[in-house]
Amino acid sequence: DPQAVALPGCASLHLTVSTAMRFTWKDLVSLALEAAVEAAAAEDPALNRTLPRNMMDLLGVMRADDDGDKDRAALLAHAKELVATAVGLVDTDAAADQMARRFLRQRLPPLVDPATAAMQAEYTDPAVMESVALPPPPVTATAAG
Repeated sequence: DPQAVALPGCASLHLTVSTAMRFTWKDLVSLALEAAVEAAAAEDPALNRTLPRNMMDLLGVMRADDDGDKDRAALLAHAKELVATAVGLVDTDAAADQMARRFLRQRLPPLVDPATAAMQAEYTDPAVMESVALPPPPVTATAAG
């Protein structure tokens, strides 16, 4: 990763522009896995069951070294089975379509609500424009029809 460097004793201002924001492999995989988990939960009731009451006694960083605990081993095996069920339902094409829709939607101009439209109309009134010394808005041609 390139890093900006400033000369000693000099102020420096740097601007980073990202053209791939939220358009990474992580984003694609995250979308695919999230959808797969939802699909698996709809298909396999085991994913919707409540976790065992003793889950916090068996799992977590504090318990990671408890290799001999049979209850822990069974719980880990069950979790891996559920993860495998979800991974088996990953639809990368659907996730890519979702990313494409998001990519396009985020590049559209914002929707204008009636209050904003009224304010914009007021500021494009020639009298208002002249009073604040702004150049007039560009004229756009409209097709007769």
